[in-house]
Amino acid sequence: MQEGAVSGMLSEGAEVIIPIGLEKLIPGSVRDASIIVGRKDVDVSYGMAVGLIPLYGKVITEKDAVEILAKLNCTVMGKGGILGAEGSTVMFVEGLDKEVKKILKITKEVKGADISGQKESLEERKRGNLTCKNHLACIYLGGV
Repeated sequence: MQEGAVSGMLSEGAEVIIPIGLEKLIPGSVRDASIIVGRKDVDVSYGMAVGLIPLYGKVITEKDAVEILAKLNCTVMGKGGILGAEGSTVMFVEGLDKEVKKILKITKEVKGADISGQKESLEERKRGNLTCKNHLACIYLGGV
């Protein structure tokens, strides 16, 4: 998305939808945290230093998606896991059988989907990586 696109859409009255997984949930205020964790204030990081940018719009989590896609009540029971289930969400759904079957069908279709994003951006940075010179506060810049 181009710089300023979100603010431009908001100023025109467009509803901005922010799809986000519950694993991104942080305790407290994103606005308050963004003031504290400015990218240029980071002294050391593993790879590129990052900060937070508060977005304004309608947040849609996987719980919300279940309730939008099927007429169900959804309760999140757990998050995370091991051996490939690190980003998982355990949900309990209540509703009519036809709605439960509907969401189970959708779940089967998306379960195991590939990670989205650019492959290069998902690479873990290691000591001596050629891109370290481009990263603010990278711990590997100093050869640590």
